[in-house]
Amino acid sequence: MKRMNLLLAGALLLVAAAAQAQDVVTIYDLQTDLVAANTLVTIEGKVVTGIDAVPSGYGFFVQEPAGGQNSGLYVFIGVTAAPDVVIGDIVDVTGVYNDYGGTGTPGSGLCELNLAPAYGGDGSYTVVGSGAVPTPELLRAWQTSTLNPVEAESWECVLVRHENVERTNNDLGFGEWFGVEFGYVDNDSTRFDADGMYSGAVPPVATQLTSVTGVVNYTFGDWKVTPRGEYDLVYVGVAPAPNLDWACATGDASIDVQFDREVEVTTAENPLNYFLDLGTVSTASVDALNNQLVHLTLAGPMTPEILLNLTVIDVQNTDGVPMTPQATQFWGGLSSVPFSQYPDAGGDSSAVAGQVITVRGVVHSKFDVYGNHVYIEDVNSTLPLAPYNGLEVYCPALLSELEEGDEVIFADYQTEYFNQTSLTQPFLYYEKVSSGNAVAAAQPITIGDMTDVSLYEPYESALVRVENVEVVERGGAWNFYNWSVTQDGLNWLHVGDMGDYSYVEGLGDSLNINGTLRYEFGEYVLMPRRDADIEILYQNPVGADEVPAAALLGQNHPNPFNPKTEISFSLGQAGAVSLDVFDASGRKVKTLLAQPMQQGQHTATWNGDTDAGTPAASGLYFYRLRANGVDETRKMMLLK
Repeated sequence: MKRMNLLLAGALLLVAAAAQAQDVVTIYDLQTDLVAANTLVTIEGKVVTGIDAVPSGYGFFVQEPAGGQNSGLYVFIGVTAAPDVVIGDIVDVTGVYNDYGGTGTPGSGLCELNLAPAYGGDGSYTVVGSGAVPTPELLRAWQTSTLNPVEAESWECVLVRHENVERTNNDLGFGEWFGVEFGYVDNDSTRFDADGMYSGAVPPVATQLTSVTGVVNYTFGDWKVTPRGEYDLVYVGVAPAPNLDWACATGDASIDVQFDREVEVTTAENPLNYFLDLGTVSTASVDALNNQLVHLTLAGPMTPEILLNLTVIDVQNTDGVPMTPQATQFWGGLSSVPFSQYPDAGGDSSAVAGQVITVRGVVHSKFDVYGNHVYIEDVNSTLPLAPYNGLEVYCPALLSELEEGDEVIFADYQTEYFNQTSLTQPFLYYEKVSSGNAVAAAQPITIGDMTDVSLYEPYESALVRVENVEVVERGGAWNFYNWSVTQDGLNWLHVGDMGDYSYVEGLGDSLNINGTLRYEFGEYVLMPRRDADIEILYQNPVGADEVPAAALLGQNHPNPFNPKTEISFSLGQAGAVSLDVFDASGRKVKTLLAQPMQQGQHTATWNGDTDAGTPAASGLYFYRLRANGVDETRKMMLLK
C-alpha cells in the first residue's frame, strides 16, 4: 500500500510497546480508575463469564473470581475471528485499557482491554485453566438502570440476575426489551438485550419470568442486561412457543430454518411439519451445535431465483409447547450475481433488496484495509461481462480465509448500503466451495460513455479496466477521493487507495488501470488491487513531485481507530498549517492544527473528540491539510 513507511513505523511502535514489561493489575483497579486510560496492562486468573460472538465486535467478558461490584471487564479482540474461549475458562489477558464509548470522564464508557491493533489496541489472551463461574449477583431493577448511572456502572460487565421480571409493551427494537419487577410497588424497569451475545427471542408482551440472568453491558449510552443464551431466561410456567425466524437456501436442494428459541428434536425433525410451495421436504435434522437451527433436504432441486414460501407447523419448544403455523419467504436455489444486483424499476437499488437470497460466485477482488470487503462475480465469467456481474460482500470475519478465485456461497438479507448493493455479515449461511477458480479479465469501460452516474450502475462492484487515461488530479484535493483520471479531458473517474499498490500518482502520467468499481458518496470510484493493476504507459518526471515539494499528507494510523489515531505530514518549506477533521457531510468537527510550522516531518493526534469536547460518533471522516498553497484530504474511519 502507498505510504508503507508510515504503516511500518506504526507497527514497529506496537511491537516495541508489547515488548515492554506490563503492570499486573486487578479488574477492581481498572473499574475504579486507578489506571490511566490507554495503558497496556495485564490481568491474571480471571473467569470468562460471557462470549460476544457478534461479528461487529468479537470479544468476551471476564470477572474477578470473588465477584462483587467493579469486578467485571470486557476484552475486545477485533472483528476478524470469534474468541477461542468458553464460559468458565480461566484466562490471563494483556491489553490496552480504556473506556470504550466514553466521554473522557472516568467511568463514562465500557471498561475494556483492547487487543485489536487495527482499532488502537495491542496484546493477547491465554487460557490457563478452568474454574467455577461466579454466582450471579442478585440485583433489583434500579441497580442496572441507566437512570442510576453510578450504581449501574459499578455492575458493568458483571454477571447478574433479576427475579420476577415481566416484559413491558415497550418495543425497543434490535432485540432489546424492558422488564419490570412484578410484585414491587416501585415498578422499576431493566433493559434487556436478546441479541447481544446470541440470537435470542424477545419474550412476548406481559410474559412473566422467574429470573433473567446475564452480563451487564453498556452500549449506545445505556446499561442493559445481556443473557448468554435461552438458558438464562427462566419462565413462570412454560416457555413461549417457538417462532419462525428465517429460512434460506443452502444449496440446490437444501434449506436452513432458524427458530427464535430452542426446539424439541422429535417435532423439529419431522419433515411433515414443513411445507414448501414448490418442492417436498424429505428430511429434517436439528443442528448439532445450535438447537434453534434445522437443516432440511428436498426430494429434488429447487428452481433457482424463484421466490418460495415455507410454512412450518407443530414444532414445539423444549417445554412441549407447539408453535402456531407460520410462513416465511426466500429466494430458492443458488442465485447468480447479476440476479442479486439487478435494480428495480425505480432506481439503482437491487430488486431483491431486503429479501433473503443465496448467491453463488467467485471472489475477484479483496480489500483488507478499512473496507474489509470481498467482491464476487459469477462462476465461469468471461468477457464481455454480463451487466450487473459484481457484488460487494462485507465480511471482516472471513477476510483472512478468502482469496481471489475462491468459489463461495453467501445467504443473507440483500442490503443497500448508501445505494451500494451488498451482503453483510453475520450471514445466514456461508460456504467456501473451492479455490483456484478462474477470475474473468477486467471488463473495459470508457469514461466518456458514463455521462451520468446511473450509467456506471451495471458495472458496480465489477472488475473493470480503463485504458490510456491521464492523471489530472493528485490525491488530497477536496473531493473525498484520492486521485482522478480522464480519457477525453472532460469526464473524470476517481481512483481510490484501498488497494495494496505502491504507485504514487503524478500529474500527466498515462496509465491503463484495472480495478473494482465501488459506489460511495454519490460517485463511482475505481479501486486498483495491486501494482499489477496499474500499467504505466508514460510517467511525467515532475508530475509526482509538484505537490509533495510543498506539502504531503500521509494516511492516518491506525485506521480504523479507537480511541485515537495519528496523522503524519511533511512540509517542503516552513509556513502556516491548518489540519482539520470533517464528517461525511462536510461539516468541520475538529481543528487539530492552525499555526506556523517548520519544514520537515510532523505528526498530529486526533483523540476522536469534537471542538466542543464531546466524543465524535462512529463513522467515516475526512482530514484536510492546507499548507504552502497545497490542499490535501484523506479518509479515516472511527469505530466504537
